[in-house]
Amino acid sequence: GGGAAAGGGGAGGEAAAELERLVRELSVMLMRLGVARPLEARKFIVFSRQYLGNTEKEVIELWKSVMKHIELSPEQMSEIVELKRMFLAKIEPIMEERKHLNISIQTNLPHDTYHTKSSISYIKAHEAVSKLRDNLRSEQHVVLEFTIAVFRGVFRPAQMAALLVRCYPAVPDALGIASALATELGEPDSPATQLLTMQLGGYSVPGNQPSGGSAAGLLSIHPSLMPIDASVGVGQQLLQQQQQAAQQLLQQQQLQQPPGMQQQQQGMLQQHQQQQQQQQAAAHMHALQQQQQQQQQNYQQQQQQHAYLQQQQQQQQQQQFLQQQQQAAAAGLYGSGGGAGPMPSHHQQQQLLQQQQQQPHMNAAHGGHVLSGGTMADLAGAAAGLGLPPLMEMRARSGSISGSSAATPSSGNLPQ
Repeated sequence: GGGAAAGGGGAGGEAAAELERLVRELSVMLMRLGVARPLEARKFIVFSRQYLGNTEKEVIELWKSVMKHIELSPEQMSEIVELKRMFLAKIEPIMEERKHLNISIQTNLPHDTYHTKSSISYIKAHEAVSKLRDNLRSEQHVVLEFTIAVFRGVFRPAQMAALLVRCYPAVPDALGIASALATELGEPDSPATQLLTMQLGGYSVPGNQPSGGSAAGLLSIHPSLMPIDASVGVGQQLLQQQQQAAQQLLQQQQLQQPPGMQQQQQGMLQQHQQQQQQQQAAAHMHALQQQQQQQQQNYQQQQQQHAYLQQQQQQQQQQQFLQQQQQAAAAGLYGSGGGAGPMPSHHQQQQLLQQQQQQPHMNAAHGGHVLSGGTMADLAGAAAGLGLPPLMEMRARSGSISGSSAATPSSGNLPQ
């Protein structure tokens, strides 16, 4: 029994979380639609109003019956009514400015007298139309601010889901709900406020249409198109303030809401800032890692270049050492011990080396024939002509170099 209850509680928690996610996604989608395409959002609302009723009284009664099933607390109802007062205080000067702009557009109609006056009227009308476009944008931002403050600031996710189901196929109307709650709490609006509320979100009530040709007939089309009959005097400073408020709403998406909702939004903002800081820190660490990898690659390349240069230097040193050894060997073999006589040329050194290599074989083959007669004299003369030491000295040196143990006679007479 306890396990089943725990399982049911877990399933209920998952369902509540899923419901909250769906409501949040739907609210964000509608808010983005109102910001990006305000005209399409208004057309969507106008199309859904046909399911609510034909008169203001029918609309109020419908929202009263819907709100009985939502189970709002008295504090929530009071907050919604207070938000309505704040909304009307913000929207009233915008409507006054629109009345002034509508009059300016109507008075600057084209003239058929002469071209200069017609051009002046065109310029004034064009400026008024541009200001009217800004005025409509300011109204849309204030309406969005009020709507989000009610549905996301006061309503809980479960209450918002119940509202969407109860009012289907119509769209939830924050101003209509606030008017119904004000009537339920016994706080009716003043006549001017009732007229403004009707023009913003309701339908025409028989016998309560304002007088004037410009206002007559517009309520039957759409209440937001009708200019309010009010005094003119809203300046450029107010329009700039409304535009700044609209930009702030687009950038921050923060509303003037109850303290609980403000704390939630502050927590979400802090969480978003922490996420941004974490992302920045991760990006910084990634950049540092890439920099370290690049430094390691550069260091490895430098080490390879250094090793290659050292190898080349060692090869050059070995070649120089071999050349020095060869030169030293040649100097020790063919040098003139006492320093007399010039150093033989390279070609002469090769010839003498070949003769020394061939001399033992010739002595073994021919015996004493090579050394008899004029052969020794010829060799002595050739050695003297090449600047070499006498033949006996050279033979002594060759004997000492070759390691022969036979002593060379000191006399000029060779054995027979």
